[in-house]
Amino acid sequence: MRISGRCDGDGFRVRRFPPRFQVVLVLVLLLAGCSKEPDELVLRCEGSVGSFRSPLWTKDGELIATHVKNGAITFSGNGFLLGEKIKLCPEGTLGISSDTFYFDSSGSSGMSKTETRQYGTLNIILMQLDLTNTTDRIGVRGHFNCTKIS
Repeated sequence: MRISGRCDGDGFRVRRFPPRFQVVLVLVLLLAGCSKEPDELVLRCEGSVGSFRSPLWTKDGELIATHVKNGAITFSGNGFLLGEKIKLCPEGTLGISSDTFYFDSSGSSGMSKTETRQYGTLNIILMQLDLTNTTDRIGVRGHFNCTKIS
């Protein structure tokens, strides 16, 4: 493993670290990169919103702000879809891949406990948000492509 070196009159010499140190370094780097949930993630998302109950309608070009912090997700900036501090469900909930956050205001079991709820997924690799809001009689669903703000 080539980590550092120096140049002197005879050319470039590479200093090798002891194998034990190399193993510790690799483990530290792996552990630092294994956190699935960011400390804080702020997204600007654009997409379509529509009802899934009568009367049916769709609106394109809708914006929504998404804020992930302290194990919860909050949505703002869109009058059709709501959600404040909805807990993120544990990794692998409902068989959803580890690069996707699943959230549900009625819990992580996948079974609705209330008629009024906000639930969906946020894929942190594709930066796609799918959000369903059943807080009113019409029921609204949105699909968004997101851009990281911070």
